[in-house]
Amino acid sequence: MTETVTIPKEEIEKLEERAKKLAVEKSNLALINSMMIRLSAVTGLENTVVNMLRIIMDTIGGSNHIVYAVDSYIYYADVYGKTIKLDNIEDDLVKKAFETHGFVEVAHAFSDTMMMTPEFTKASTCAVPLMVGHEVAGVLKMENMHISVRELREQFMPFFNYAAIILKNELQSYDSLKTAFEQIQRTNTRLSEEIAEREKFEQSLHITQFAVDNISDCLFMTRPDACFVDVNESTCLSLGYSRNELLGMTVFDIDPVFPREAWDSHWQEIKERKSFTIETKHRRKSGEIFPVEVTVNYFEYEGAEYNFAFARDITERKRAEEILAGEREFSRSLLESMSDGVVACDEEGILTLFNRTAREWHGLDPMRLPKEEWAKHYDLYRADGVTPLPTEEIPLAMAFKGKVVRDSGMAIIAKGQSPRFILANGSLITDESGRKLGAVVIMRDITALRLIEQELRRTNEDLERRVEERTAELKRANERLRLTQFSVDSAADTVMWLKPDGSYFYINEAACRLLGYTREEFWGISASDVNPEHPKEAWPLHWEELKQKKTLSFEARLRRKNGSFVPVEINANHISFGGQEYNCAFVRDVTDREKSEEMRLANLRYFENMDRVNRAIQETNDLERMMSDVLDLVLKNFDCDRAFLLYPCDPDAASWMVPMERNRPEYPGAMELGTEIPMGQDVAETFRTLLTADGPVKFGPGTPHPLPADASVRFGFKSFMAMALYPKIGGPWQFGIHQCSYARVWTSEEERFFQEVGRRVSDSLSSLLAHRSLQKSEEKYRTIVDTATEGIMVLGPDTGITFVNARMSEMLGYQEEKLTGRPMSDFMLEEDIFDHTSKMEARRRGVSQTYERRFRRIDGQTIWTFVSATPIFDEGHNFNGSFGMFTDITERKRAEQELRRLNEKLEQRVKERTSELESKNAELERMNKLFVGRELKMIELKDRIKALEEKTAHGGQTETDT
Repeated sequence: MTETVTIPKEEIEKLEERAKKLAVEKSNLALINSMMIRLSAVTGLENTVVNMLRIIMDTIGGSNHIVYAVDSYIYYADVYGKTIKLDNIEDDLVKKAFETHGFVEVAHAFSDTMMMTPEFTKASTCAVPLMVGHEVAGVLKMENMHISVRELREQFMPFFNYAAIILKNELQSYDSLKTAFEQIQRTNTRLSEEIAEREKFEQSLHITQFAVDNISDCLFMTRPDACFVDVNESTCLSLGYSRNELLGMTVFDIDPVFPREAWDSHWQEIKERKSFTIETKHRRKSGEIFPVEVTVNYFEYEGAEYNFAFARDITERKRAEEILAGEREFSRSLLESMSDGVVACDEEGILTLFNRTAREWHGLDPMRLPKEEWAKHYDLYRADGVTPLPTEEIPLAMAFKGKVVRDSGMAIIAKGQSPRFILANGSLITDESGRKLGAVVIMRDITALRLIEQELRRTNEDLERRVEERTAELKRANERLRLTQFSVDSAADTVMWLKPDGSYFYINEAACRLLGYTREEFWGISASDVNPEHPKEAWPLHWEELKQKKTLSFEARLRRKNGSFVPVEINANHISFGGQEYNCAFVRDVTDREKSEEMRLANLRYFENMDRVNRAIQETNDLERMMSDVLDLVLKNFDCDRAFLLYPCDPDAASWMVPMERNRPEYPGAMELGTEIPMGQDVAETFRTLLTADGPVKFGPGTPHPLPADASVRFGFKSFMAMALYPKIGGPWQFGIHQCSYARVWTSEEERFFQEVGRRVSDSLSSLLAHRSLQKSEEKYRTIVDTATEGIMVLGPDTGITFVNARMSEMLGYQEEKLTGRPMSDFMLEEDIFDHTSKMEARRRGVSQTYERRFRRIDGQTIWTFVSATPIFDEGHNFNGSFGMFTDITERKRAEQELRRLNEKLEQRVKERTSELESKNAELERMNKLFVGRELKMIELKDRIKALEEKTAHGGQTETDT
């Protein structure tokens, strides 16, 4: 049975019309999708704006520009990348679009279109607002368009909405990130400095631990019954008893003045006060009685009570003049511990004083110059770093005239150093009667503030890079496979792929450079040709081992094309790909590593020797003893026969002498004579050679310089190395070593070590000479203390406050008389007192430290300070207290908390931006799937139309068997 279906022609025409509309709609959606993908491919405000204009130009046509507002400013940008900041919007169309939030269109006559053909009879200019909700993110202006506003809305409205969202996000990101960047940049430098300070503090803790392990003081640990529980070796040596003898004794056996009946009350006092210092007497096994200073420390351990006491022989201290010695050490510690520069002049206006910091800044010592020559000689400039500083504006000159100088700015541009920007404070120095003694200024280095802008710029660039990396991460993932091959080809390390028979399957350019073969030449050789350690007959065994272990790392020497060998490190990997086995080998040239290892060993020996010298310098406050110990180390480390210091190293002097010398017993030197030696012509010529040299000079066989004839015969040396030293005070010295037993040629490594030792000896000489010089200027230093911008506090042997300056009183809010005589712990937080006690014990052992300390002001507020503390000892090395300088860092601590908060906020912003981009990509993928679905429907519709057309071709009827 046949059934005929008739489809009217009108239905077929409707279906065809519907197909055409679907095709147009598909084309429009594909175009908009392409435009959205191009727009989301870039980040950053300027890149987004330019990319948006170029997309519109390429797709819709017209001459395009955009007006948008950011950070309270209005900007104009065109398709060519030009961006201009506007005072106001002068374009009427753009202004109207901003005000009405609607499309604005102006039609042009054919004569205004600049077209040559009548097909286009008119054109229009459109202003399109980019709306996000009820806000206008910007306005696009498109000129000479040949489509109407209605067509723009119908076809491209989804793109304009998407472009508005993208532009709004970039405007918000720009504004918020800019604020966060500025805040982070202001604190970044402070954080770096704080990290460096903490590293120094950790290093000082290690030194403290070593000092405790090797303490030279007598140590007693007693129970409540006065019996000894433990003593150290110094105690045994001091009292003459063995350790076992002392452990069977009590306090009364060695202290002849302490009554037994007073012990119970004394132990109760120890429990209550925890730690304090007393003076008493001890009796040696020989019967000798001597005065001691005992510091007691109460503690409990596992339920038992103990007294941990330090005892020090104070016989010499009792004989010394305590007040004079204390003030001398106070003056030295004050001047050399200050991080600020200190400069002073006498009553005639002649420079007389530079401290260590000022010497380093200027690169020279003070000269007795009138103030008219100060600016030129010491390279002084105004705060701009360009204009020479007039004499009347020099802070010290103003202070000398009686003016009070506060935060006066200037610059020091010393030869061979970077510009240094300074804030100076100064005042006149007078005695009790008001007579002028001179003037003093204290200078603070503020150069780091000038570098903040550069650091902020670098930080901003780094943060921009981080955001861009996060945003572009998805895009980079699609390029990795293509870049992998290029990276291997261009890798600095050699990459080789070998087949199981040892022939080459692939090599990169680095392999050609390493072995000197071209790629074509590699195909004609095998691994055995370049690696003699793996001949052809041994290759199968090597391959089997690689298959079993999967990876092998070993070193070898490969033969280049020219026959030379190169040491390499090979990392071989067995892999299978496409049913084929390969050895993927990474080969690295280790020639430089072998040379570096040799250099490392040489440097290790050098630093070990320098460490011994540094410890000799740092482990004693007796400068003359320290100099003697250093010469002993020089004699030992150089294995020479004589080491000495000679003064003066001046060819025009009438005589010279050797104040300090160490020698082997069989080779006595000039110090044995004990007198000045007349200057000879050969010695004077030696001095001239040393003074014109930049470092050590070698004399004798195998060197360009002959030995000084008279001196070498008189003192019996056959080789001689020396250098001129320039301490900060006085004339030059000579530092030298003699080899008397044979003619020796000094190596370059020995010369380098000798030069570094000489520099440290020069610094020590400066300290020794300055120590003697400081005794003549104690009155001036009192004025320096009152002018200091940092807090200064001096503690006595019992850790009570003996002195504070005006700045310290200001920081704590107390008057000076309310502070002196009280323990420092009265003004500290309770939880910090234990740490304070520990640090005071370190001070008694001669340890200087830098650390942070909190204080409670008189108004109850807590302030943070950075402390630089130094022990004070008299000439007999008896502890007289400690000296500390305190810098208020409360604001820096607050900035650290704010920095942490901003970092967390910025990181959250980056996460949100990444999530937003992922969401946009997901939306684009959804739209792609939608387009694919419509494409499938279009194919289905076309098939149905084709079937209908075939039926129509057979007369509009279809027969169906039933």
